[in-house]
Amino acid sequence: MHRCVPGLALLAAWVSCAVVAAPAVHGHIKAQAEYARAASDSLAANFGYRDSSTTNLDLRLKGNGTTGRFNFEVDYLLLAASGGAVGLKHELEALEPELFIDRATTQWLPLDETITSTDNTHAVQSLDRFSMAYTSERWVFKLGRQAYSWGNGIVFRPFDLFDPFAPDAEDMSYKPGIDAIYAQRLFADGSDVAVLAVPRRIATSGELDSRQSSVAVKWHGFSKGLELNVLAARDYRDTVLGLGVSGALGQAVWRLSVVPVWLDAGSAKTSLVANVEHAWQWHSRNLSGFVEYFRNGFGREDRDYSLADLGPDLVVRLARGQLFDTGRDYVAAGLRVQWTPLLEVDPALILNVNDKSTLLVVQGSYSVTENVTVDFGLRSAGGARGTEFGGLRPTPMSTVVYRHKPPHLESLDEVNAHNRAILERVN
Repeated sequence: MHRCVPGLALLAAWVSCAVVAAPAVHGHIKAQAEYARAASDSLAANFGYRDSSTTNLDLRLKGNGTTGRFNFEVDYLLLAASGGAVGLKHELEALEPELFIDRATTQWLPLDETITSTDNTHAVQSLDRFSMAYTSERWVFKLGRQAYSWGNGIVFRPFDLFDPFAPDAEDMSYKPGIDAIYAQRLFADGSDVAVLAVPRRIATSGELDSRQSSVAVKWHGFSKGLELNVLAARDYRDTVLGLGVSGALGQAVWRLSVVPVWLDAGSAKTSLVANVEHAWQWHSRNLSGFVEYFRNGFGREDRDYSLADLGPDLVVRLARGQLFDTGRDYVAAGLRVQWTPLLEVDPALILNVNDKSTLLVVQGSYSVTENVTVDFGLRSAGGARGTEFGGLRPTPMSTVVYRHKPPHLESLDEVNAHNRAILERVN
């Protein structure tokens, strides 16, 4: 996407001039090497990516400053990837384009730019945080690119309407920023009311459209030892309500979120997430564990279905990044083990109750020095063919035109014949 840099630079200069107090500037750089191995009969293998490696780079420079009651925040973000994961994503985008939306094309502010995008390399830069805030004893106002996380989910987050983390997210230190207008009223009893408006553009035309935008109101408060969150939102063209409750259960904490959605087409879907989390010590080591149940109101409760069988309401939420799962019922369990003060390991298992497929996610970090951390991880999916984690079948299309033509094929007919053969092998 090439629609930003001159204006972006002027806006950044304006923010720098506006900050009277000396701005604090810091950041991080993350480099990651990734290896993936797919099943021999998978779509990835048929595209030539059964064994693939990918290198990722994440550079974030963070600046903020304050003058009086005003605070300014600017984060520059560079993301680059090269390798098999990029090539496979390009192939999947061509195969199932309705499942992929470039979120940068729908953002309100022109703060994103694609540096390069080839068959196996992709690099983008953006101002992932770019906001001005005013804070008083009772009010908070914030305008620009910012991030918010709502709800009580640990792995699944139906209450979080705005770019939630995926259940298997590797790095949750920074949530992607959204362009929004935010207002919050604070009360003396610790409760508050927040209003969040998220203007969006039509991806194809770039025009602002109220039907693609969202506005939400959330009340947060306490009653009889319980923490409460009540949500009302107009999200795209749907009406969303939400109730979140959490409290103590002995030495543990329990949480529940219920989110009914009334679709613009007239039907209603209800999702919920419930979990229990407990922390304790074992042999002088700090541990915490959780068990979580997720009911996906948009998911399917059967098995052995293809991507073509997914309903339009589920597909659009998968494409927007609001949902990441196709099934109806899930159970997740995990641990966080602080093995030493420098080493932490977090294993988690996700079970699709309906088709019995599983996803094991193990993540960990080791602090080498005060400013250097080594992160590591493993993902392993299990399940029969035709299950969510075992491998859903792609759309049984008769003709698929790929953006990245295999080099040994010359004509369009050869490309289509090649692609049909792949689909027949994996369906």
